[in-house]
Amino acid sequence: MAQTSASSSTRQPGKTLYTLFTIFSFLLKLPSWLVYYIPRRLRPHPQWTYKQAVRNKILRVILQYQSAIHAKTPRILKPGNEKDRFVLIEPGHSRLYQGILNDPDVRPSTIGAVWHPSPPSTSDIEKNTFVIHFHGGAFVTGTGRDPECAFGGKLIASGTSSYVLMVDYRLSSNPGGQFPAALQDAITAYHYLLEQGISSSRIAVSGDSAGGNLAIALLRYISETRDEQNLPAPGFALLWSPWLDLHAAQDPIYVTSNKRTSTDYIPDNFTTWGVETYVPPSVKADNPYISPLRHPFACKTRVWIQTGGVEVLLDEDLTFAKQMQEVKENVVELHVEPYASHDLVMAGQFTGFEMEMKRCAELAGGFMKRNGFGE
Repeated sequence: MAQTSASSSTRQPGKTLYTLFTIFSFLLKLPSWLVYYIPRRLRPHPQWTYKQAVRNKILRVILQYQSAIHAKTPRILKPGNEKDRFVLIEPGHSRLYQGILNDPDVRPSTIGAVWHPSPPSTSDIEKNTFVIHFHGGAFVTGTGRDPECAFGGKLIASGTSSYVLMVDYRLSSNPGGQFPAALQDAITAYHYLLEQGISSSRIAVSGDSAGGNLAIALLRYISETRDEQNLPAPGFALLWSPWLDLHAAQDPIYVTSNKRTSTDYIPDNFTTWGVETYVPPSVKADNPYISPLRHPFACKTRVWIQTGGVEVLLDEDLTFAKQMQEVKENVVELHVEPYASHDLVMAGQFTGFEMEMKRCAELAGGFMKRNGFGE
């Protein structure tokens, strides 16, 4: 797929003009939204609180603006407020990155990651469980750093009674970040935990939205290459509102014609921007590593999937869960959070679904405990 062609809003002076217009329009409309959503019957969903209705509307505007100007997220490989919780991870041996990962234009790179709630000690590594998490953001935005991931990281850590490593993988909105960069980074991070002496049975891979897509790609790669790479499968996988059909998302109607678009904050230009920058010309968007929907596979890892009952991705998440459950010996459990919009891990704190995210983290931990996580 070709890269996104520059529009007037992605370069100057159009970017500045579009920014000024967006700010003016937002300030003009905000008072009416604040009044309009007071009656419960006028909210996108009658079960939503006032905060949830207003915040989802605001987040849609923010994402629509970021997508229109192709906002860049800088890649910072230095510790910030995370201090000693931030770690740099170097790529592993070249043999880890074979097949679809052996790209002449995209090579494995040093990545950053952040521990929650704290860096594990040597004794912790020997006896505790670990979750490696990939953030969402349509592959074009978001980071694994505290400003965006502290909320989700803390709740996943407490809900699963584990140490959580939030990975700051390369984004496709930056040069050299198209597929398979993020998957290379996922392999690098997973191999890093194994190199610390942590048994794969005590590791869960996790991801929200695009990060869920990435977690599935990691599981597929391990499943297909474990004999050659000697990469053992992790014990568990947690998928939070995973984005599964990038092939369909090439068309804006993927969002605009969805019957739940009014109860979610995802704008159509956000998903199209993600697909156009993530998928390189040499790979088709329906490749199983990019669009796992309709491509189930045998997986030794036990999988827990969460999706929102009123989000745009609900149908594809339900379908994928059913497809994976139908594969012999796969262990897959699905939880639908009834009135939640997309991606509680990364957006739940802003959109007003804090309690729903806490409940889901506890449910994920319960699934893992019932199935012997760490034993």
